[in-house]
Amino acid sequence: MATASLGEDLGKAQNLLVGMFLAYRQLGLLVFPVIYLVIFMATLLVAKGLTRSTLALRELALRFTYSLVPIAFAYQFAHYYTLLIVQCRVWLASFAGLIGVELMREASLQEVARGSVGHGVVWHMQLTVGLLGHVMSVVLGHYEAVRAFPQRGAALLSQLPLLILMITYTMLGLWILTLPLG
Repeated sequence: MATASLGEDLGKAQNLLVGMFLAYRQLGLLVFPVIYLVIFMATLLVAKGLTRSTLALRELALRFTYSLVPIAFAYQFAHYYTLLIVQCRVWLASFAGLIGVELMREASLQEVARGSVGHGVVWHMQLTVGLLGHVMSVVLGHYEAVRAFPQRGAALLSQLPLLILMITYTMLGLWILTLPLG
């Protein structure tokens, strides 16, 4: 089946498929942030309609964007958590060796790097940080809603679309953490 669509030369076919995969990844890097922005702006548009706010959509976006920072931080931390653990251990062993303290007897830096924490610890740390990031985003969104909409009812009503968005992002993040990607 593969030979019918890609020809007889498997090396040529592999080069073609690798090139297509790299293009797909680059396209994803460009398209997905735009998709997230469109979803965020649409959610703010719904909140604006529910509250009958006179604030411009741009103004609402500028005000509520900061509520996404904890999520961004949480995902960056979760993504680079294992690198941080390994590098901190290597740096600590290197620094200790420089000042004459022998922390790891006869252990190379590669052995120090390999002796990192288990998958369960990493997964639970990623889960915890991700959930905390989402909770902090909801709190910051509520704080901004109280500032943006002076009437209590409007502030609470504006939070419904944003809360649904945050719950959706949380579920998506938890689903991604369950995937065997690595």
